[in-house]
Amino acid sequence: DVGSKNKAATAVIVGIVDGSGSAAASLGQLAIGYVSASYGWNAVFYMLSALLALASCLTAYIWTNEVQSKRKVKLRDDPPEETATLVRASAKYLGSHSQLSSQQC
Repeated sequence: DVGSKNKAATAVIVGIVDGSGSAAASLGQLAIGYVSASYGWNAVFYMLSALLALASCLTAYIWTNEVQSKRKVKLRDDPPEETATLVRASAKYLGSHSQLSSQQC
């Protein structure tokens, strides 16, 4: 997390994101004016619907990647309980058999 290490870096990142949002809002207003004057208000609603669908698809894509990366980290760092139980049972089994084989010799 950048914010916990350097507050100045966090301020810069927040400023960039905030500025990008403001620029997009300004361009959106210009686009709405142009589309409504050229093609009518129905076209504005179609345009906004298409942008909403695009934003939803991008958000779903990013969210899916985030969930998958967190699952990979969890699987790598913290094995599931079934795996831990299997490892303990295998170690116990191997330990008991190694004692038997040493007694047979």
